[in-house]
This record gives sequence, C-alpha cells and structure tokens, in this order.
Amino acid sequence: MIKFLQTFFLILLPFTLPGQMELSMNETSVKSLAETEPTLESNMIEAELGTLGEDFSVVSVDGAEAITINSDWINSLNPGSADRVATYEVHFAEPGTYDLYARVRVGPGTWDDDSQFIPNGFGFKDPSQDTVWYRVNGLASAGYTAGDALVDGGGSTGSGVWKWINLSQFAEGTGNKSYTVTPDTLTRIFQIGARENGLYMDKFVFGKTGFYYTVDMLMNGEEGSATLPRSGTPLAEGQDKFLGSAWDDIQALDFTGYWNQLTPGNAGKWGSVEWNRDQMNWNGLDAAYTEAQRYGMLFKEHTLLWGAQQPDWMNSLDSAEQRQEIEEWFAALAARYVTFDMIDVVNEPIHNAPNGMVPWGTDQPNIDYARALGGEGETGWDWIIEAFRLARQYFPGSKLILNEYSVINSTSTTQKMIEIANLLKAEDLIDGIGEQAHAFTTRGVSSALLKANLDALAATGIPLYISEFDIDGLTDLEQLQEMRRVFPLFWEHPAMAGVTLWGYRYGLWRNDQGAYLITEDGTERPAMTWLKAYVNDTLRELENINVTSVNGDTVISEIGGTLSFQAEVIPSNATFPDFIWSVEPESLATMDAEGTLTALAEGTVTVKATAWDGTGITGSLVIEIQTDHVSVPGQHPELVHIFPNPSQGMVRITGIGPVERINVLDMSGKVIATYSCTGKTDLEVNLQQESGMYLFEFIGRQSRFYKKVIVDQVK
Repeated sequence: MIKFLQTFFLILLPFTLPGQMELSMNETSVKSLAETEPTLESNMIEAELGTLGEDFSVVSVDGAEAITINSDWINSLNPGSADRVATYEVHFAEPGTYDLYARVRVGPGTWDDDSQFIPNGFGFKDPSQDTVWYRVNGLASAGYTAGDALVDGGGSTGSGVWKWINLSQFAEGTGNKSYTVTPDTLTRIFQIGARENGLYMDKFVFGKTGFYYTVDMLMNGEEGSATLPRSGTPLAEGQDKFLGSAWDDIQALDFTGYWNQLTPGNAGKWGSVEWNRDQMNWNGLDAAYTEAQRYGMLFKEHTLLWGAQQPDWMNSLDSAEQRQEIEEWFAALAARYVTFDMIDVVNEPIHNAPNGMVPWGTDQPNIDYARALGGEGETGWDWIIEAFRLARQYFPGSKLILNEYSVINSTSTTQKMIEIANLLKAEDLIDGIGEQAHAFTTRGVSSALLKANLDALAATGIPLYISEFDIDGLTDLEQLQEMRRVFPLFWEHPAMAGVTLWGYRYGLWRNDQGAYLITEDGTERPAMTWLKAYVNDTLRELENINVTSVNGDTVISEIGGTLSFQAEVIPSNATFPDFIWSVEPESLATMDAEGTLTALAEGTVTVKATAWDGTGITGSLVIEIQTDHVSVPGQHPELVHIFPNPSQGMVRITGIGPVERINVLDMSGKVIATYSCTGKTDLEVNLQQESGMYLFEFIGRQSRFYKKVIVDQVK
C-alpha cells in the first residue's frame, strides 16, 4: 500500500466555460484564476461541485447528490454542446499516470440510460468534435457494488443501484485512455460529457494506473494497493480438493476469503451471453473469469449446453444451422478466454435436456437442438457424446464434466448417469461426473443411500464433483444439523475432486428456503461456522457439560424459592459452546434462560443444560424441593379441605383456622389472585382461569403451606 497519491485538490471553478468564452483560452490562465480561490482537499471529485453546463441538473438519488442531463443525446460520438459538459479543476499531489473511476447509477431505461463521454486527455474539449471524446456505453450491465470487489472496466451489476466502474478501461475506442500528469502541470482541467439522460453521476476518482482499488477504497477515499488485496485465506487452501461457490454481484463480497474455486452462476450460460443472435454480452462472464484469474482460483464454465436458459432463436433454425451455431458458441468461448479449468459440457441431460422434452415444473417443451448433434442415435445418448467430442476439440486443456441434479437420491437415475459416463469414458471424453446435490436432493434421503450411489458413480473410475451444493434452513439448528450430516459424505469421499456451493450469501436462488450461510446483515450462520472449522480441521465438538448450583446447594426449602445454576462446557474451546436450560418435571419448578430455578411444589426435580447444537449432550443435577411447616395453635394444614377438586372453577375451602391470606399462583409462580381470610373459617373462591393446575398458598403469622387445585373448564 502506498499513499493515495491519487489524492488531489478539488477547486470550485470561478471561470467561464467554452461556449461562454473562446476555446483558445489556455490552462495557464485558468490556473491563475483558480490560485486566488480557496481550495477543498478531497480524495474524490463530487460531480455536483463542478461548473455544470446549462442542461445539467443536480438531484438527490438514493442518498447521493448527483448530476444528470435533462435532454437525451444529440450526437452519437460527442456531447454536442457546451451545455452538456461539466468541468472541474483538479490538483494532483504528484505526477503520474491515472485511471478515471466513476460512481454511477443507470436509470429505469437501462440500455437507454447508460452512456456518457470521457475526454481523451486533460483540458477544454470541443463538445462537437468526435476525436476528443471516448464514448462510454453499456453501463447497464457493468460495474461493482460489493465493498471488497476490485473495480476495473468489467463487472455485471445492473440498473437502479449505485456502482463503481473504471471508465478508462471500460470506454470504447482504441488507445490509452489513462491520464498523464507531469511535474510542471499538477493542476489540470478535466471535463465530462453527457450522452443519454437517465444516467446519474455521483463521484469521480483518479486512481494510479496499475494500482488496485476496491469499492470501499474508492468510496472512502482510501489508498490504492500496489499488490492485489484479498479478504482472507480460502477454507480449502492447500488441500487436495477445492471448495468453491457460484459467483455473481451478490455473492462477490469477501468471496476470496472463503473459496478457491469459482463458477459463474448465470453469466456463462449460452442464453445469458447470446440472447440475441450474434450479439454477445460478455460482461458477466468476463467479470467472473477475471476474478478467478486475479486470485488464482479454479474456474469452471457453466454451462455449454442445457435445456434451459438457452437462446430462443435456436428454435427457428434447422439442424444444420443449429449445429453451426453450437460450434460458433464453442469457438467464441475458446477464442475469448485463455482456458477454463473445468467445463460443465452438458447440464441436466436426464432431467432438462435440449431435446424438446417438457421438464419438471413447467408445461413448456425445451428447445430441441439435440437433433443437430445426432439425437438419441444408436446409444440413446449420441447427442451428448457429440457435444463432448466438440468440447474436447475446442477446449483440449479443460476438464470436461457431465452435470446433473437429483442423481444420488435415486438408484435408477444413478444407473442412467453411469451409462452415459461410460459411453463418454470409452472415447476418453469425460473428466468428471457432477452431482448438483441441492437441498431437495439430500433432504430426507438416508446417508446410506447417498453414499451407496456416490460409490456406484465412483466405480466408473471418473472423478466426482459436487457442483451446486446448498443446505436449506429456516432455522439455524435445522441447517446446522443437515450440514453436519451431509457435507462429510461428500468431502470425505475418496473420489471427490471438489465441492461447489450454489451461493452462500443472502440473496441466492433458494433464499426463501433459508439456504444462505451468511445473513443479509453479514452474520455467519452456525452452519458456516461449522463448515469453516470442519474443513480447516479446527472443529472442537462439545463432549460434556457439568452442572452445579452457584452456591453449592441442592435443596430449595420453600415454595417460590429460587436457586441459580452454572454449567461448565468441556472442552472450553468447543466450536458450539451454547446450551439451553430446562427442568423436569415442569409441574414442580420453572427454569429461565439464565439458569435460575423457581420452586412451585414439593418434590424432586432434575435441572438440565443441553447442548444447543442438536448433539443431545446434556449435563444434569438433581434438586430437592422441601418445605418446613411451622405450626401454631389451632392451625393444621391437614384439616384444610378444598372441594370439589378438580373443579370447573368454583371451589369451597374449609378448615382455614388462623390463616390470614390465600394467594392463588399459576405454575410459573405468578400470583393471579389474593383473598383475605382474617376471622373466617371457610371461603368460596371462583377461579375464572383456563384449565390447568394452580397452587393455593395459605399464609399465617408464623407459617405457610400449599395445596394444589386442578381446574377443568368444561367447554
């Protein structure tokens, strides 16, 4: 890290803009004007603080003061007039070469709201001259929002959010789009040109070319980094198998601190890249690939061929044209990217093939282009074999994987998968079998069946991959218990080459089922805590819990009395040390969450501290509740009678003697009614309470005793 020498002074300009003065005005004269004005030191240019052309407005959008142009574009390749240019004077702390970063937001018009112009250098620019402006177009699917995301000229963030982008890298045109500052001209004029209305510009930052900047660095005006920053060490770093995740804008935050393999969630699917024929949108896939390359993560392309998320226009083509387009798709990928470590060549060939089948969950048939690859043919799976032949031809350095869901929960589907895999193996076309292992595949399926089918797949001699793993969990405990049960079956299997989660942060595809391991506020759920410890071999299982009372007593001598308890967890560094207090039977005592027992009636109770994590480990202590009765002349508890008991609510009490007051308590020990008895020998009480057990507390001057009453309200 070096000092943020991109830091500069922002000067609010007192000068007149071109269009209001001659364009021949030189920068020296402008600088001399500025030198007489106070300066504002800042790490960024606030867009609204420049000298704005007449067509600009300053607006508040989602917490930011920003500028936007009022009218739509005039010329395709230049702003068109001085009214559509914003001008700033920037003082740099030192000379150097700088890239221009911007915080922008694309409006609801998306592709009609996503362009602007940047200049080909410092100084005043002719607003009507094409050659002095670079067009910035396509911001509707570019940029970054995650705090630790490195900002470059890529990204795939959509519209309606504030995002950062390196405009020097993103802008159209050839040549160097960085900006050079020399020692003799540290104060420079800088202009921005408007193109489409609906684009909002909040901030600009000049960052040293060749340095790395994250979203947080740019937002906070922090230093750039000369070395590649990362958020931590991946969980499976140095292990013989990878642990990865699907990646997109939502999942990108702190990604490198957890995973060492990356799969683009949707960006690598044919329909995402070429939704319109011969119009390729590489933004999302470029961003995913670049992220993997930067951090040395294994990259898997997902997916070449599938029955879903494919270009609709393929339906209108004949088989020959379809075959040509398939090969064009393969060739375009191979030409654009140096290599893929792995490729899901065919996705879901059994459940969701591109052969005109109607897959589960819909009544619409898939596109049928399997025919262009030979259809079923002699083997029944000829189209898959041909797809893998093409993949081996175009991607000779990649591991080719056959991917499917809900295989290992079904012996028959497992056998189909083995049949296809062996056909591919016969021609040395397959390098991996992928089982997605979504929660709906593993939930409720015995561990024995899952393992048996994994073993059957492994018997082919082909490495196995868990390719889209997730664990549902509407509660933390539910998710943790299932993670404990299922993940080791995969991770410890000798044929397993790697496991990929299908997202891990809030906002993933099974969000409603609670499959995220990190909550919306960034908190790791217990299943993530367990996963980290398990993979890193730092898991410390809770072995025992010792329960004692705080003062050492094991007897409570009066009803309503309390006793506090403490628990010692062994080992003390257990991964999940939390426990839950309880008491049995609950009719004799209550127990709060802090470990305090309240006596309700005489008898023996067991205080328990049970491990929260579902392992069932419990510590316990037996407690006696005993009351000592002090008798006075004329008072005999055995002579006091309550009838009828059970009662529907109305009871009569006789033999009260010297009792002065009767309290009625519910089973939590709460007093719900009090009756004065002074001078009375009997009493009628109407218990207008719900059905259940209640305690009558008889209080005299020198004694106290209790009797139980059962109320059975007849409905």
